[in-house]
Amino acid sequence: MRKIYLIVFLCCLASFICGGQAFMSKYNKLTNRNISAFFKDWKAYSDSVANHISNRDTVAEAIINQDMALSFALKEKHGYEGISPRYKVVPQYIEVDRYYIEADTTYSNFGFAYSHHRRDTIFEYSIDSITPQLPRNGLYLTPRIARVLSKFVGGLAKGSGEDKFGKIKRKNVSKLQHYIPVDYGHWGGYWWFYSFPVIYNVKYADNVIVLKRRTSWCTGDELWYSRKEDGFVRDSHPRCGWIE
Repeated sequence: MRKIYLIVFLCCLASFICGGQAFMSKYNKLTNRNISAFFKDWKAYSDSVANHISNRDTVAEAIINQDMALSFALKEKHGYEGISPRYKVVPQYIEVDRYYIEADTTYSNFGFAYSHHRRDTIFEYSIDSITPQLPRNGLYLTPRIARVLSKFVGGLAKGSGEDKFGKIKRKNVSKLQHYIPVDYGHWGGYWWFYSFPVIYNVKYADNVIVLKRRTSWCTGDELWYSRKEDGFVRDSHPRCGWIE
């Protein structure tokens, strides 16, 4: 019964998301002529979403917002490499996988392998995704917006399973970089538009919360928040660093 409720909820959520991006009907194709108006509309949309955030899981919400704020503060302190874009880009939704158990944290790869560890004995479900707070000069990225941006800069995969990519539009890349981060995917054929590091998934057990992050176009890690007497406390160093 819980799965049925979850499916119905996700269908309603998908309908809301698509309807909420009405401004995108004006931008089936991004061009140098309409790019300025596009970003104004995207910013207005993001601000509207940020003003109506309603997350059900306040614990996960608080930790995600805390960690994102810390990451942006560190970046502001140490500066940016290369071009500093006008906007910061974050996901509109971050998936949270909830496990109702005391996780065995003796394994260093707990977060990385957890979703595949004794799956038959673990009750898991994904709660409605968390919408994080919007940072200053922030934008929420959605799949629909990412597709339009990707077509603008080119270099996309041609056909399914083929190791062939279209030509990258270098002038458009340079134009877009003044607005947001632009990084070509390590395997080719796709782009990253997030302000790294970005949290893309959360593993949430009764005694530990793991933030799975992509730290660049080709690297990632995990941050652990372990339960203490006064709540969840951030570990001093990331774990499970990886590189593509």
